[in-house]
Amino acid sequence: MAGYMERLVDKWENNSVVTSEQAQIMRADIVEDKKERTSSKLISILSTLGALSLGIGAFLFIASNWTSMSSVFKVILLTVCTAISTYAGYSLTYERANFPRVGHSLLFLGSLLFGGSIFLIAQIYHVNANNHSLVLLWMIGILPLVYGLRNRAVASLFGVLSYLWIGLFVFRGFNFSVASKNFVAFPVLYLVFAVLMFALGSLPFHLNKFDRVSRIFRLMSVKVILGSLFLLSFELFSGHVSSYTNIVKLFAKVTPQFTFAFIGIAVLAALACAYNIWIGKPQGRFRQLEQQIGLTLCVIGSIFFLFPVESGMYTLIFNLILLALILTVLLVGHHREDMSLINIGMMYVGLFILVRYFDFFWELLPRSIFFLVGGCILVVGGIFFEKKRNALRQEFQTRTSGGDDHE
Repeated sequence: MAGYMERLVDKWENNSVVTSEQAQIMRADIVEDKKERTSSKLISILSTLGALSLGIGAFLFIASNWTSMSSVFKVILLTVCTAISTYAGYSLTYERANFPRVGHSLLFLGSLLFGGSIFLIAQIYHVNANNHSLVLLWMIGILPLVYGLRNRAVASLFGVLSYLWIGLFVFRGFNFSVASKNFVAFPVLYLVFAVLMFALGSLPFHLNKFDRVSRIFRLMSVKVILGSLFLLSFELFSGHVSSYTNIVKLFAKVTPQFTFAFIGIAVLAALACAYNIWIGKPQGRFRQLEQQIGLTLCVIGSIFFLFPVESGMYTLIFNLILLALILTVLLVGHHREDMSLINIGMMYVGLFILVRYFDFFWELLPRSIFFLVGGCILVVGGIFFEKKRNALRQEFQTRTSGGDDHE
């Protein structure tokens, strides 16, 4: 951005739009702004690392003195540490507002301490740490920080916990004897759950009042949706698993709890998308399309889950859907001048090409030729994507002086 602004000032000076003195002042302001941005990033990084160090130190101190402390003292100590970190973060960010970046880091630390406290207290009273209700309690506890303070780091933590919670809930605490029966269906479960999270993040009030939080949930959902489709593009999750079994036989072993949970999540996701399409009526060229794609994914995912077939039909379908969705992400990213979407799309384009190359040519080519050609594809592809990414970034910067957070 600084380089673009400097070139723009040079152009204005050459065209006599501004005088040499004015151009000099502008260049000085640009340099100062660049230093300020670099300093702010450094402060954020150092503050976050410091907050994490404090959290690790606190838990190590408690762990090293675990047997010498009473249960009541442990609970009080954990509660006090969490409260102090959260209040200090709130004070520095909002009340005094003199150290907002440090304050945000302390708020994030408070969220981590709150979750850690829940699990340590559960251990004190011999509660199973794989219990999904512990993660749910953690999510409920940090929810006010997500929507009341709109802290992006805490919102990211909340999003990660959401996907962890649904896994613990549906897979019964990841108990191996039970989870192994449901393993084959977890990509389609996370597909519909990510659609649900995306649709909830696209609710009209959510986009209007909580745009920064909404963006985090939506970007995370896009990544999970693409990741789930990527797994479903393999026969292991959508077709012939081996010569001894297939997807139909494996899906027949899925537990009733998993089935009911999947159907419930798929219905909620479809209803949320339908609400956004016909009642919420999101504004924007691609808003309607996003919800229509989400609804389509719910329908196709549900049909696949309820009516699997032994052929590779679904594998082909999911490959085509993945490719179409990657291109859509790139298209939307280009339209909104959103480098985050461009980066996600380009990453999956490269991953898709690499994996399909292995699928098609591993058995056809001699190993030396396979790796030589593959290496050339990776090098040339890397150069192409890097040049294209830089060109798009330059194009976006030419159009607007804003950052990457267009949504």
